[in-house]
Formats: sequence, C-alpha cells, structure tokens
Amino acid sequence: MVVASPELLLRYTGKRWENFHRGSALHHDGVSDDGVRLTLTFPAGLFDELLLRGYGEAFAAALEAACARDPLVEIEARGPRFARYLARW
Repeated sequence: MVVASPELLLRYTGKRWENFHRGSALHHDGVSDDGVRLTLTFPAGLFDELLLRGYGEAFAAALEAACARDPLVEIEARGPRFARYLARW
C-alpha cells in the first residue's frame, strides 16, 4: 500500500477484500467531491458496531499508507447486512 496512490488502492478494493474475507464484499461507489463511499455487505449479524468502526479505522490507515493526506473514514449508514462509509482525504 505504501507505493500505491489512494486511487490505485481503491481500484482493487473489492478483490483484495475478497481474498481475506469470505462471505462479505467491499465495493467503492466512485470518488466524488466529498470523498469516496465504500459499502461493506455481509450476512445479517456478522459484524457488530465496534468491528465496523474498527474497519473504518483500518480503511483510514490504508489510505494514509497510500499517501492520502489526513484521511477520515466515518460510517455514514448501517443496517443488519451492510455498512456504508464515507472516506475523505
């Protein structure tokens, strides 16, 4: 990740996630003026609030390693089968 740009990192988000997290999927919804939205889908009840917040911190750390300036990742919405994050840098 250290040699990738944030854009390159995001391009392969889904594939990298699938390599390590069977049964769940991570998709990015495209970069917009206010950042990028990441949607994590999973079986009902698999991830609790604490783990979802932890993933947000891990996403921010990955962006920082990819030279993003002051990345901030927040949970924008969540339900029993998904979490949507807004990542800004």
